[in-house]
Amino acid sequence: MRSLPLKACASNKSADVNLCQRGISSIELIIVVALVTVALGVLASKRHFAHQARADEALFSAAASLATGVLFAHQQWQRNGHTDGDDVDDLEGFRLNHLNMTFNGWPRSTSGEENHASMTRDTCAEIWQELVDDRWKEGFITTAEVGNLGLCRFTPINMEGVVEYDVRRGRVKLTVG
Repeated sequence: MRSLPLKACASNKSADVNLCQRGISSIELIIVVALVTVALGVLASKRHFAHQARADEALFSAAASLATGVLFAHQQWQRNGHTDGDDVDDLEGFRLNHLNMTFNGWPRSTSGEENHASMTRDTCAEIWQELVDDRWKEGFITTAEVGNLGLCRFTPINMEGVVEYDVRRGRVKLTVG
């Protein structure tokens, strides 16, 4: 088997120009710059989407933590033998026994005699602090919707989205921005 020698440069005999000495044209330079720009744009876009996905995952985890706490509290309310019409202060057997429940068994606060009709920013904050995992207790702004009785909103400080808790129905809703 014999190998053929490779020429590093070709020569154009008709124009008598050596292509190795030619360099790159402005069109080729523009194409290279355009390709590099597109590649950098794609990489930056993927990086942004990866960051957004991590933020969405964190927000989902916080909402899931609240929903789990709400359901566990409701199950404890039922396990204790309460039925609709029983609003309970200091739910026995749930965490530190100081969670107050609505008349239909959903968490409403940790203090006072309020029911879902009188939810405030403070009672919503109490629900958040009582029901979510420790890692989600900080970094959220809490608001209460007075017009929508019993609606608590938890807005993360460094992420786009909102977690809502409907105290009347025990529903947790996540909206990702």
